[in-house]
Amino acid sequence: MPTVTQCRLISEEFGLELKGQNSNTLVWRVHVDGHMSSAEALQKAIFATPDPVLSVGTYIGNGCFVLRVSMRYEHVNNCKIFTATAECGPWPSDQGSPDGVGTTDGVFNHPLARKVVWAAERVAEQVPVYKDHTGAALVNSAGQDFEETPTKDRYYTVYVAQKNFATLEEIVEINDTFDDTCSSDTVLGRPAQTMRFIGCEISQPIIEAGITYYQGTFRLAYKKEGWKTPLWNRGWAYWDRPKTNAGARLVSKDGNGQPLAAPVRLALDGTLLAQNQADTATEYLLYKPVAYASLVADPTFIPPGP
Repeated sequence: MPTVTQCRLISEEFGLELKGQNSNTLVWRVHVDGHMSSAEALQKAIFATPDPVLSVGTYIGNGCFVLRVSMRYEHVNNCKIFTATAECGPWPSDQGSPDGVGTTDGVFNHPLARKVVWAAERVAEQVPVYKDHTGAALVNSAGQDFEETPTKDRYYTVYVAQKNFATLEEIVEINDTFDDTCSSDTVLGRPAQTMRFIGCEISQPIIEAGITYYQGTFRLAYKKEGWKTPLWNRGWAYWDRPKTNAGARLVSKDGNGQPLAAPVRLALDGTLLAQNQADTATEYLLYKPVAYASLVADPTFIPPGP
């Protein structure tokens, strides 16, 4: 799926209107690696690095808010490039406030009080395949495994969240805390162990109305079947009866006393599978379950009064 590979703020123009009101125009150059519409490019550029495009309603200082954002496609030297433009000015009095909290200039939209902004992506990965769509084992005409395990594309959803932080260290700590973990709680309505943290990108410091903050963009990969890894039960030895039975013996040779010529299919108890029995797998959870509630929660920051 095409993505935004780079997004950079390339110009900023400040103006003073006849009525003494300020205005700003911000322009970004957005690079993509495949075909996408202007609407799709704009949605993804809001989460891009190193300079994400600002959303409508964002306060940028000097009494200006982002009032309109547009995206224009350009074709430059065989590169797929978009130009995003944000037109900024005083927030219209008849529109209420951008986040519905209040109307004090610069307070209601304090960057550290903004809610988490969510989006989603579709990601493909190559996975090994041992069965067809009917559940039948993938074997050659002699009933043996193929020399190379077949693979197929598998798609899953990645939730993308954008959240503001006061310090760089807060985002570094998030990566340290949640790397190599999966959810132990329900996240966005998804059951425990179905979400996995795959990193938080860190923006350059951003300054708005004298407030310095960092924008963290983190991703949670979702698989409805969870993040346990199935390992197929095949090996170079098997139990002649369930190993819990008295006299159980581990067999690693054929009837002629020769080492097994190929891995054999095993039941869950380690005995041989009959030819008509379906393959079995033992599942392992490789990621530590951790509560994600604090990670995905909206900020509790209370802006100072005017």
